[in-house]
Amino acid sequence: SSALTGLMVARVIWTAALLYPLELSIRTQIARGDGRDKFDGGFLETTGAAIAFAGLSLETWADRVLLAFQREHPGGQQVCMRRPWSVSRHPNYLGEILFQMGIAMVCLPSCAPWYGAWTGAAMTILILLVLPGGIWSLEKRANNRWGHQLQYIEYREATSLIVPYLFI
Repeated sequence: SSALTGLMVARVIWTAALLYPLELSIRTQIARGDGRDKFDGGFLETTGAAIAFAGLSLETWADRVLLAFQREHPGGQQVCMRRPWSVSRHPNYLGEILFQMGIAMVCLPSCAPWYGAWTGAAMTILILLVLPGGIWSLEKRANNRWGHQLQYIEYREATSLIVPYLFI
C-alpha cells in the first residue's frame, strides 16, 4: 500500500540522517590518525557497532516474522506470538532503539561538539515517535481488536511491552 511505502521511505531517510554523523565520526578519526586509511575503534565504538548491528538485525528479523505471519493469517484476526514476538510485544521498536543507541555510542568518542545536540534531538524524536505515536497507539488498537480474546489477554500479561523479561 502507499501508506506502507511512505513509512518505509521515511524510515530510510531517518536512518540516513542518523548515519551521517557516523560517517563524519569515522572521517574525523581517520583524519586524526597516523595517515593510514583505517578506522581504529576503541571499546565504546566497537560495543556501539555491535549494539547497532544487533538492533538492526532484531528489527529486520521481527519485521520478517510479522510479515510471514500476516501472509499466513490474512484478515488480522490473530496476534503474532512467534519468535521475537513471544518475548516482546514490540521487538521491532526495541531493535530500532538499540540501533540508534549503538550509532550514538560509535560517534561519541570522536564527535564534534554539535553531535551531542544531534543525538539528544534524535533520541527525543525517537522516543516521541515510538511511545505515543507507535507503541501506545498500537497497544490501544490491539486491545480494541483482540482485547476480548483470552489468548491475547494471556499473551499481553505474560509478554513484556518492549524489553524482554523486564516488562517495560
